[in-house]
Amino acid sequence: MSQPHARKEKIVYLDLFRCIAILAVILIHATSQPVAKLPVDSTLYPIYYVLNTASGFAVPAFLFLSGLVLFYNYSGREQTLTSWLTFFRKRVTYIIIPYIIWSLFYFVVTRYLNGADVLSSWHVFWDKLLDGTNYTHLYFIIVIVQFYVLFPFIMSLVNRFAWIGRYLVWIGIALQLAFFIWDKYGGLQVKSSGSVFFTYLLFYFVGGYIGLHFKSFMQHAIAKAWLWYAIWGAAGFVFVWKGWMRITRRAWMQDYIVQINFVTYYVYVTLTCIALLLLCYQVQRRFSGKLRMFYAWGALSFGLYFIHPFILFLWRREFQPSAPMLYHLSIIGGFTAALLLAWLASFVISKFKGNWLLLGK
Repeated sequence: MSQPHARKEKIVYLDLFRCIAILAVILIHATSQPVAKLPVDSTLYPIYYVLNTASGFAVPAFLFLSGLVLFYNYSGREQTLTSWLTFFRKRVTYIIIPYIIWSLFYFVVTRYLNGADVLSSWHVFWDKLLDGTNYTHLYFIIVIVQFYVLFPFIMSLVNRFAWIGRYLVWIGIALQLAFFIWDKYGGLQVKSSGSVFFTYLLFYFVGGYIGLHFKSFMQHAIAKAWLWYAIWGAAGFVFVWKGWMRITRRAWMQDYIVQINFVTYYVYVTLTCIALLLLCYQVQRRFSGKLRMFYAWGALSFGLYFIHPFILFLWRREFQPSAPMLYHLSIIGGFTAALLLAWLASFVISKFKGNWLLLGK
């Protein structure tokens, strides 16, 4: 059994990582409308497309970070039934309860504003609560809860068999590939794969590996940061270019596109998570005193995550300009409003007792 140990040092620059990830989440949602509605040959479409596609690391980055933080904090810690019950109590309190409250909020408000009958459709709310579909962004909580349920089991295996911790990345690659093959060719065919933890195993395991070997990994990775950044840039270019080819030339690599999508997505997102971790470390060391706002956004990222879609929802109801220039300004305004108003709301809520009901932890 592992021995008790003092609480590990907080990794301060992870709030900067959270800030980048939540900015990417908001950017995806803000640019989703022009990517879906504008003609591909319009002047600014490539910009919207690149911003939207390159931000595809957003949700996996939070799962990567969850794996990193959990394995970092719990490795070497004494693990008993009581400690795991405490672990789950905290997750129910600070994750699931806010999720239920915000799910109810989005269910009621969006139906009311769209003129639907709320009272006659409560059964829909309960069904959607289980798969995170009461609003478009809530599925993330369902995914993270699945990883919380699995974590004690994985952590126990890591503590019992040291080789699992050493090969966690390779195990993640093998399981991710196995799920892909089973889903595409073995008859599994998961319909809502975005809400299933198997879709994100690699990111979680890579984060977990770094958490287990944090000091040694960072020491070696920082020494070769330029190489990580170069590979990341190349992977990002290939990932975005591949997607552009698919929307401009429908028949491009049609026979192999499923496999190409799989490889480019997981390579790009994994490298993005690692590169951003290194970048946040370097930025924090050089500019720590000048990043207070970014750290504040990162610290309140859970609140920004819950609130910003509602701001975008209202913005798009009120601002639907037809003139091209005004339309593009409305997209920029939507992103800015979603970020700043969601942060302001989170900041105000954080000053009240019981703020965890809406902001979690």
